[in-house]
Amino acid sequence: MSIHRRTFVTALGASLFAAGRARARELSVRVEADRSRLFVGDTLQYRVEITAEDVGRVPEPILPSALDQAFEVQGPFIGSSSHIVATGSRITRRETRTYTYELVPLRAGVFDLRAFVPGPGGTRIASNPLRVEVVGGAQAMAGAGSASAAPQADPTRDVHGFPKPTEPAGDVFVWAAVDRDEVYVGEQVNYTLDVYERNRFVNVQIRNLPSFKDFWTEELPEGQERRESVGGVPYRVHPGLRRALFPQRAGDLVIGSTEAVVGLRRIVRSPEVVVHVRPLPAKGQPKDFRPHNVGDFGIEATVDRRSVQQGEPLTLTVTVRGTGNVRFVDPDPWPALDGLRRYDPTVEVQTRVDLDGAGRMVIAGARRYKFLLIPERSGRLSIPAHSVTFFDPRTETYRTARTKPIEIEVTAGASGTETGEPGTIEQEGPDGEPMALMPIWTGDHLPRGRVREPWLTPKRWTAGMATVPLLVLAGHAVRLARERVLGPADARAAARARRMRRARLDRLATLVEADDRFYAELSALLHEVAVARIGPDAAGLPRDRLRRRLVDVGVPEDEVDRFDALMDACDAARFGGAAAGTVEERRKLAAEARELLLRGKLGRQVLR
Repeated sequence: MSIHRRTFVTALGASLFAAGRARARELSVRVEADRSRLFVGDTLQYRVEITAEDVGRVPEPILPSALDQAFEVQGPFIGSSSHIVATGSRITRRETRTYTYELVPLRAGVFDLRAFVPGPGGTRIASNPLRVEVVGGAQAMAGAGSASAAPQADPTRDVHGFPKPTEPAGDVFVWAAVDRDEVYVGEQVNYTLDVYERNRFVNVQIRNLPSFKDFWTEELPEGQERRESVGGVPYRVHPGLRRALFPQRAGDLVIGSTEAVVGLRRIVRSPEVVVHVRPLPAKGQPKDFRPHNVGDFGIEATVDRRSVQQGEPLTLTVTVRGTGNVRFVDPDPWPALDGLRRYDPTVEVQTRVDLDGAGRMVIAGARRYKFLLIPERSGRLSIPAHSVTFFDPRTETYRTARTKPIEIEVTAGASGTETGEPGTIEQEGPDGEPMALMPIWTGDHLPRGRVREPWLTPKRWTAGMATVPLLVLAGHAVRLARERVLGPADARAAARARRMRRARLDRLATLVEADDRFYAELSALLHEVAVARIGPDAAGLPRDRLRRRLVDVGVPEDEVDRFDALMDACDAARFGGAAAGTVEERRKLAAEARELLLRGKLGRQVLR
């Protein structure tokens, strides 16, 4: 082999190798995750980013095999972007596509999550290394849950006393339970409804919640999403509903099952819950006992002042506070007051959720009665003790709480006599005696002013109402005549828009001398034609999605490629920093745009 031939072969091989390396550099892939260590059942955000330069179509990623073996995968959620890069006289188009996945690990281990994309010649281009460690199973999950909660005396119940499921029931199930199976009438029992799911991406919707017939209900905090192991199987628990229930009658009260729709067709149901409600004991029950008074209550009474003048009002406040159905607790009958007039009270109720010694959620609060009292005589007056009787389910006994009597000092008024009735308006009559009404009118008739006749008379009303249908018919006739002569309004608007686009296309030939206006006008016209061809919902779409929508509505791919090339030329001239080209080049672009829009399917129906 001669030295010239050997030099030629060496140069040819080097150029082919460089072209292959350059081709490989046109594609790159990068992966990242939101964390590198997590528990079984947790969620991992995993993203694959592919960047391509001057490649017709961005390839799909090749995912790591570990995803099929050890993860539940949801996605991908795809995003893309593109821009023009100008380097000297070279203009390239760079496109980036991002694939986002949500992964739920099913077992422990260390996994390599490196991704790939197809390269030239059947090769694969690898991403950056990414290793993720998954720790725990049922034991680690239980340990993680116990780190943030107090140790439980009963492992079958949660921190609030609700029983936990012991057997797994598939990938999704609904769990309903009460913290007590047997209570008295009026005694609080708590109800919980939770959704257990192994795959957090399942679309679960709860419907037809139980009606809680024969119960008075109060809302309880639903709590936070948590992880829980059921029979060694990890689940995510979504709190659905928590209620405090106060049974209104004795017997076996049934809380019906709740349905949840999984996906589109599958239905799962919670178990029915039965609460055995016992009647209140008859032994020791006071006469006319109020059945809502079940719990633990106290009572107090206060006045806003203890020294007043006769006839001057004061406020008596009686407050019943404690745990139970505070909203309906009733004190015993109000005691009789000597020397004091009492008016009906205003009632205020305040409730809250407390925790008892065992961690159960209980309804607590206060019911407050405010009375207006008017002393009717002077001297030392006494407000007797007030009381409330209730049934304590902890001791199963009836108890009574009482206030202490309140003494008030009433002094005589300024005149030393009793004042009149409160709320009476008194004034002196002609004879100097007090009177509560205006003097009686003694004339034969009341004076009247002249009544002005209204403008809207019955005749005018009738004439106006008869004219309305005639005006409507006349307007309808004018609209029909206009459409018969000029055509429907929608058709006229579409024709007017076509004429305006055609005029803009014709005006391009006059703008080839002005490079700054030519490219902006051509780009705007092409985009407007594309949006008009697809429909108004295409306004604002990025270029790649606009391209796909044009193909979907029947525009041939070769016309879409020509449209894309024209738009790229306009973007390069406007934003790329390169030279805007000569007048002849702009005239050539105008002719190509005219050819595409007038003879192709892209401009059909929107220009012709």
